[in-house]
Amino acid sequence: MKHSKKTGAATASSISRRRFLTQGSSTLCTAALISGGVLTSSRRAWSAPKIKMRLSISTKRGWHSTDAAFSYFPDLVKEMTNGEMEIQPFAGGSLGGVDVPGTEGCVNGLWEFATCAATNFSNFTSAFRATELPYIFLTKEDTYRAIDGAPGQYISGEVEKVGLKLLQVHDYGFRNYFNNVRPVHTPADMKGQKVRTSYSPIEIAIIESQGANPTPVSWAEVIPSLAQGVVDGTGNADDLIQASGQYEVLKYATETKYMYTYNNLVMNKDAYDGLPADFQNVIDEASRQTVAWQREQATQAVEEAWKIMGEKGIERYTPTAEEMDLFVKATKPVWDNNVKEGEADPALVKQILEMQDRSIDEIFKG
Repeated sequence: MKHSKKTGAATASSISRRRFLTQGSSTLCTAALISGGVLTSSRRAWSAPKIKMRLSISTKRGWHSTDAAFSYFPDLVKEMTNGEMEIQPFAGGSLGGVDVPGTEGCVNGLWEFATCAATNFSNFTSAFRATELPYIFLTKEDTYRAIDGAPGQYISGEVEKVGLKLLQVHDYGFRNYFNNVRPVHTPADMKGQKVRTSYSPIEIAIIESQGANPTPVSWAEVIPSLAQGVVDGTGNADDLIQASGQYEVLKYATETKYMYTYNNLVMNKDAYDGLPADFQNVIDEASRQTVAWQREQATQAVEEAWKIMGEKGIERYTPTAEEMDLFVKATKPVWDNNVKEGEADPALVKQILEMQDRSIDEIFKG
């Protein structure tokens, strides 16, 4: 089935951050109410000197709603503190590298903030692995409830153990399968294909369980690897495929929705704890505002992405219920091998499923 969704929605990078700041009955920059009532006016006298911090961003500036949010966040913090706190963003891995090295620098206190996709966070903690399990979530709303609720609190606690404070979890969306070989309707169609994956052990296991040969490739090398035939396909969220330009070297897409992924903004825990309470509250409130904004833009970005990719000629296939069942059941070994202590925590997995009135047995029944 070949089709593309059309929408007139603006891309996330074209949304005016200034417009967002001034929406609503009260303007954030003049009356931002921080939890506990610490900040009640933009003109209050701050108890600390001007603070400057740095943010290592993995993605390129302006190409995706997550990147737009990572630029939006420093602007919001500056507005809320009347310039008393400034966060300088360094995009495209220009400060320390992409994801893992950038986050390592944050852990070691070389800079205060960093971004890292959940699929690459396994280098620091296994806390996210439960959320990466194939088909553990059915809708975005399910993921939001988990991340905003008790499962998210547990993950935040585990992240703190490695010296980081988890401030923001951004919506990367469901990963689908794209390739250059043939239309994929069932796992049998993936057999023999070399598929680019992240370095997530869970994603590698998913792609292998569905019949393909997983090939971890760094983000910067995905396009040349596809163009040169080093890999035949890749899995990722639709808007990431479009925004990164990978769709230019791809032909077929299949909506397998095999896992849900996030992009995270973290802060060095010691740096956060060393801030006066006023500034901590600003960081917390600005993070909540940024996450809400990014989620809204992410949904619009997927619609816009398929308008662009459909016009390019990417063939998009939505599996039937019977075909999707084959994709789901093929991943049972992933659950069997990874739902255990030290990997995808069994108690966390159970909690996430119970929030959706689901169970492991129901996922793989029949």
